[in-house]
Amino acid sequence: MKDIPFGVSFFYSMMRRLFLWFLLPSLWAFSCSDGGTVSVSAGDDDTLDCVSQNLLLSDSLVTDSVLTGDATAVAPDSFRVVIEFFDAFGESMRHPIEIQLEDNFFPDVRMTDARGMLTYTAHKDHTVYVVYANDTLITYENMKGGEEFNDHLQLNVRPMYGRIMDNDGTPHVNMPVHMHFRSGKKDRTSSCGSDMFFQTDSAGYYHTYVPTFFHSIVLRSCGFVFGVIPRREFESYPKQNFLFNPFEVENRCAYNVPPHDFTIDIPVDDGFDKMTVNATDWPALFALDQTLEAEESVVVRVAFPQRTYSYRVKKRNGAFYVPKMQVCLR
Repeated sequence: MKDIPFGVSFFYSMMRRLFLWFLLPSLWAFSCSDGGTVSVSAGDDDTLDCVSQNLLLSDSLVTDSVLTGDATAVAPDSFRVVIEFFDAFGESMRHPIEIQLEDNFFPDVRMTDARGMLTYTAHKDHTVYVVYANDTLITYENMKGGEEFNDHLQLNVRPMYGRIMDNDGTPHVNMPVHMHFRSGKKDRTSSCGSDMFFQTDSAGYYHTYVPTFFHSIVLRSCGFVFGVIPRREFESYPKQNFLFNPFEVENRCAYNVPPHDFTIDIPVDDGFDKMTVNATDWPALFALDQTLEAEESVVVRVAFPQRTYSYRVKKRNGAFYVPKMQVCLR
């Protein structure tokens, strides 16, 4: 076999590295890991579906029109887009979803209305990207002034709804929920920077949409995991109710557990200070959602009249998993 000249070998080596450099970020984007490992293999269809994410099922341009002489006229230096969103079943997405817009690279966030509609006006020289769940759905560029564009976008998502309560059945009001999608059996991650987000309403109910491709869904709030839904279960039961009260104590030395209070110590300023929150004061806890999402460890305390127990909890795979706290009180 003839020797390959050094220059040619070096060229192919650099091209291979460049290829991997551009390929890997696209894989990390859909199988991000905070301490876990995600395996991508040709035999794991769930993983491949998640890696090759594409939420747009179809798009159809309905009409182009120039509106003049009425209250809804578009200015000559602008254009307007009106987009109606449909789910994977072809039903209008009548529950609001968050749409990210990049208008000449300036970010903007809008919510669809109760009809699944989104209206946006931009300067005719601008380029506008319409993004949902980190997936670019459609791009508008080189537009003419004074025009309105009506689009129908069908997304590869399904509705998910239910209610979240504490152990006593009291609904959690305005509870922040982060929804993480695992890509395969070997994926142990519970958190990702691009996770979807929703909140419960004034009665503890929620209604959101999830992609049709995932191995399982992990739900967390304030950094604490409270639910894992396998895909097969979700396909049979899109209505999912949950209990959120991650703090539980067991008395190893008696049958009863005396009255007690849970608190969480959150480090501040690199550990030189801390703030404390009542762990079952739900509005106060929910207000610290973003803070707890960013922390890697907290101290959970359970206080009895005669003694206080402390447990340092560290994040595992991007989230807190609080074990049942054991005490000995006679």
